[in-house]
Amino acid sequence: MKMARNEDPDDLRIEVGVAELRAQLSRFLARVRQGAEIVVTDHGHPIAHIAARRRTTLDDLIAQGRARRPMRRGRIRIEPVEYGGTIEDVTRAVQAQRR
Repeated sequence: MKMARNEDPDDLRIEVGVAELRAQLSRFLARVRQGAEIVVTDHGHPIAHIAARRRTTLDDLIAQGRARRPMRRGRIRIEPVEYGGTIEDVTRAVQAQRR
């Protein structure tokens, strides 16, 4: 494991090999929670970067009470229906519902 400090003393970057990361994953994740960034290497070559999740605009809006997380994940399954009308009939029906 190599540790490299940038100009900011609180900004810690750790380079770790795949095998060591597997063996001590919990320890390295704890370091990420404390603000460290992990660079995973394979035979000395960087292959991945692990860092704490950054706050998003959605996180901020939720914290302010101006938004909420989606109720369900993924796509909503819509069952097909048979309809004997024309596309213009469907268009008029959809537009009427939007008014």
